[in-house]
Amino acid sequence: MYDEASRLMVDPDFEPLANDQATKPDWFEYWPIRRFFAEADIDESTLYGFLSPKFALKTGLSGADVLAFIESVPQADVVLFSPYPEHVACFLNVFEQQQLFDPGFVEVCQRFFSGMGDECEVARMVHHAHSAVFSNFFFAKPAFWRTWLAVCERLVQASEQGELREGLCEGFVYTVASGASKLVQRKVFVMERIASYLLGRVHPFRVANYPGGKMVRLPHTLHLGHVLAEMDQLKVALAQDGDAAILARFRELQREVLPVVIPGLSMRGSPAQWRVGV
Repeated sequence: MYDEASRLMVDPDFEPLANDQATKPDWFEYWPIRRFFAEADIDESTLYGFLSPKFALKTGLSGADVLAFIESVPQADVVLFSPYPEHVACFLNVFEQQQLFDPGFVEVCQRFFSGMGDECEVARMVHHAHSAVFSNFFFAKPAFWRTWLAVCERLVQASEQGELREGLCEGFVYTVASGASKLVQRKVFVMERIASYLLGRVHPFRVANYPGGKMVRLPHTLHLGHVLAEMDQLKVALAQDGDAAILARFRELQREVLPVVIPGLSMRGSPAQWRVGV
């Protein structure tokens, strides 16, 4: 929470975590998360999550829903409550999704991860319902959070000095559900995709995800349930064996469905060239 209005939005089943005195507010939720793990007495078997006051608005879930689902998956190391199930299904990965709204995003992410010594091809990564995270809506045991924090600290360093500073600190106009706009630095959107980056790589963490079909859905996409499920299943198969035919089928469905999910979308050229309202 960051003001009185956000304080009133906190679900009674969640513990408030103040962010109104953040020393680096340009990092949004990252700084209070960072401070929490630096100061709190951590239990290695507990799952920790940090949700914005808008969690219920974005997902349609209450604190009781969250706690009940976590209790139903006791073996999980990471539990996802990612909103926007249409976006989870319709993009090959979470970086491709942001590139649609912020040209140059994938290139900056590629340079950042390459600078860490990871030569993964960001544009070719595959994220599905078990690995796509939006808004940092996930719970995880400390082992995962430490891995996440280590990458985020590299991101902080890169945004403060070095050749990527300008690209990471470039302002992006972000429009919220109410229609209001605010300027957010690109580094925040990279930070919000670190969990997906980690879950898209080979890792030892056991993951459970709350079914996207049970969350808030865009009214104009309600008839797409079966095709969205097929697209996600294709990505699961693609992540396992990388079959070119599977990718081709996914791209075929993507070209049919994505303009319905995002009205005004132009899909000329490659995915890196797609734009909204052009």
